[in-house]
Amino acid sequence: MDPIFSVVTTAKYENASDSTLNNWLYTVQLFEDKIGRKNTVEFILVDAGENTGVADSAEECGFRVIGEDEYKGNKELLYKTGVIKDETCDSPGIGKNFGHKHARGKIIVFQDYDALFSTGTEDDFQYINRTLDNYDNFFEVMYDAFRKKGIVAAAPSMRPSDSKSLHRRFGIKGQNYMTWFSCKLPTIEFLGNPVIGASAPGPSFVVLNDVVSRIDGPYNPRLAIGEDYLFSRNVGKFGRVSYEKRACAFIRTLNRVKNDRLEFIRSLILALKWSPHYFLPGFFEYKRHDLSA
Repeated sequence: MDPIFSVVTTAKYENASDSTLNNWLYTVQLFEDKIGRKNTVEFILVDAGENTGVADSAEECGFRVIGEDEYKGNKELLYKTGVIKDETCDSPGIGKNFGHKHARGKIIVFQDYDALFSTGTEDDFQYINRTLDNYDNFFEVMYDAFRKKGIVAAAPSMRPSDSKSLHRRFGIKGQNYMTWFSCKLPTIEFLGNPVIGASAPGPSFVVLNDVVSRIDGPYNPRLAIGEDYLFSRNVGKFGRVSYEKRACAFIRTLNRVKNDRLEFIRSLILALKWSPHYFLPGFFEYKRHDLSA
């Protein structure tokens, strides 16, 4: 029997992390115990290179690993066939697309390798303040949402995994609000580019497999910035995308904005730098991901 979920992740410049793998497996275990069924989730890791111990650790945990050589061969084929015109192009979408080709689940979870799932247990409180936030098991929330709401995709809440700073918490909360609001909008195109519609950030997005298969790419491999917003808006052409606030992805944030007294100002600068890629993602092909503050 095929799994319900396929978690597709790609890693580059990553170190093996027991906390990530343990969190993912534990979240699945709790979900399977709840519904009384095993083998509901498969994990597919695409090794995009420059990693330390990631592939070995993932294989030990039962992940299907697409090796670095296979990834490079796939990227070379994209270049030879003209899908990408810059041989050095190494966007996140290339690994996500390649991983999706191996996915058997009815529902695809595109998840960053360094993003954690909410377990719905006290384990979550190491990342959040229990008086401000409380989340359920990620897979349980998504499973119920796809069964009951007639949706084609869902975006979870997000919170920092590396800081409980109020500035950082409210910065992510603002992003969550934008995601929630965008999911209420239809996809609208400008010059053939979806500029309005459901806009889910890249660390975690959940989509029906048959919808993913109907989108060209499905991620634009020529985009290193904004490819997630372009993809989720394209998904919105096929049906409703929901914002599932009771599911959470805990994401790494400290590599983007320093945690000091100027954090709020730096966050505003980052938002200004990021806004063109948010509103016009398809117009920035082959641009390197240099958004930091």
